[in-house]
Amino acid sequence: MSDTDLILENGDVVQPGGVTRADVVVRDGLIAEIREAGTAGDVPGTRVDATGLIVLPGGVDGHVHFIQDDPDLFGPDPDEFEGFEFGGRGAASGGVTTVIEMPQSRPPTTDGATFARKRELAERDSVIDFALWGDRK
Repeated sequence: MSDTDLILENGDVVQPGGVTRADVVVRDGLIAEIREAGTAGDVPGTRVDATGLIVLPGGVDGHVHFIQDDPDLFGPDPDEFEGFEFGGRGAASGGVTTVIEMPQSRPPTTDGATFARKRELAERDSVIDFALWGDRK
């Protein structure tokens, strides 16, 4: 078993059945347990008092246009550059933890090599989880 990363204590946790006051235990970046409020005192880790705060799961944005041109092939377009780093930071600031990219990049993602390169760039720059889209022509 790994060490706990984070315990959110006494937050108003949104779950399928409604909102309940609870402690959320996070291990390796994933929710490991949701306990009755005040019962995670025995769990080691960094504690955050979430009293009076709403605790939501991370959102998924299923249609983002992060313009991530391959820097080895194209210079940045100052009028159309967001990329996985800055787009991901914006998404994360709004509670989104996963994005699904709809490509607007050069070169277009139409073969395995271009897909692999785009994945390499996204893994290097992204601050949140992502999925890529490709089109075989």
